Amino acid sequence: MRSLAESPGAGSDALAVSEPVEAWLGRHPRGELPIAGDAAAEAVEMLAEGWAMTLFHAVAERPRATGELAEALGGVDREALEPTLEAMRRIGMLERLPGRHGRALHAATDWLREGIAPLIAAAHSERHRADAAPIEALDVTGAFQLAVALLSLPVEHRGACAMIVELDGGPAGATACLEEGRAVACEPGPRAGADAHCRGDVAAWFEAMIDGADRQIETSGNHDLARAVLAALHERLFGGGASGVSRSRT
Repeated sequence: MRSLAESPGAGSDALAVSEPVEAWLGRHPRGELPIAGDAAAEAVEMLAEGWAMTLFHAVAERPRATGELAEALGGVDREALEPTLEAMRRIGMLERLPGRHGRALHAATDWLREGIAPLIAAAHSERHRADAAPIEALDVTGAFQLAVALLSLPVEHRGACAMIVELDGGPAGATACLEEGRAVACEPGPRAGADAHCRGDVAAWFEAMIDGADRQIETSGNHDLARAVLAALHERLFGGGASGVSRSRT
């Protein structure tokens, strides 16, 4: 993924990325980060870097110790990873949690999870470029796992909802597990026996998440649960003025 600080193009494409980036910076837990400031530039760079190195994919599902993260990132040197983790804690993307045997765990903050909105917007803009990298199954799973933890649905919604994206290499996705409207887990991969299923290609998912138009997403099983999850993903990340993203072409 290109740096989020780079304009992917002129006009609406550039706006489609800059608006959710600015909205995300405005929700920093310690107060708004002005988009022209050094702290904002560092945060945007760190968001893109953490996603590109799949570090955020690793903490999306659950908190992990430094050794686990180093292994998940392909066996990088643990000591070399520590400064990156410390910088991400300092800026508000990660937090320390106590683990077993005195080991500290690194957990994604809500603000990091909200950062999936500008990442999605950037990926949507980039896919129109001739040199755009294909969307990988790992990215799909990581995006869902970051976002689902933020969801809050009406209390009558419960059960497992499989979210499936049809990629060129086959289906990818994750399964959101809800109890009384709250997400209690997000499993990697679509669960075959889930109560509800949402299925669509990449363009359909971009349209559903960014614009809230889910007409191209096929649902099965508990349709009410499936539609509620789709609506909640859009509303939490891009709706209600939260992201400020404009309508975008698919």
